[in-house]
Amino acid sequence: MPAPKSVGIEFVESTHEYRGQKYTLREVDTATFDKCVDRATEKSYENDPAGEETINQKLLVRQLLLASLVEPKLTATDLNKMGMRLVQQLERDVRDLHFDIEPDQKKADEEDDGEGNDEG
Repeated sequence: MPAPKSVGIEFVESTHEYRGQKYTLREVDTATFDKCVDRATEKSYENDPAGEETINQKLLVRQLLLASLVEPKLTATDLNKMGMRLVQQLERDVRDLHFDIEPDQKKADEEDDGEGNDEG
């Protein structure tokens, strides 16, 4: 079986402008994502003596936001000083960047009739 042409080393970037400031977000690699999940994982012994692990979704998205911001580079302290609506919007952008469905380029090419119109 031939090796794939690309091993997925191209990362998606998106730039957004809010309140006169541009924010550039870059998709994180799998190792960074796993570290963010580890930091957001909490263990509770309330219902399970062995400890039940849950992921704090808010903390996960916040960790991803900090890891994804290319420009400006912000810290958790910086985020804590920002307006809540702005931070929530950036968190929505991070969720879209990391949890959206990856488009299947081959399928999209097959559905396109070559003139930018869908067949059918």
